[in-house]
Amino acid sequence: MKQALLCSRTHLVEKRTLRTADTVTEDEIQMLEEKYLGKDLPDGNLWEWNGFCYQNMTGMDNERSYEHPNRALLIRRYLAEVNEEIGEYNRGVLKEWKTDA
Repeated sequence: MKQALLCSRTHLVEKRTLRTADTVTEDEIQMLEEKYLGKDLPDGNLWEWNGFCYQNMTGMDNERSYEHPNRALLIRRYLAEVNEEIGEYNRGVLKEWKTDA
């Protein structure tokens, strides 16, 4: 009887895996670039957004970049936020598993 009831129950939700930098998509990177356009620029350098690209005003050559100079920081921050949400979800799943045991 117990086996029949176990077979008829709804399946338990699976835990989600934490994200890594390798799993960040180009669309997510583009979203981060747009969200932080001209913001969170590196300290110590005089980077600025000129409306076309980022430009480092400290050197003689005025280095230019079409990607955010702090892209790695933006991705790490994004992953921390996403992984916190996944952690909360997984804690809820674990509670569900414990109540089902």
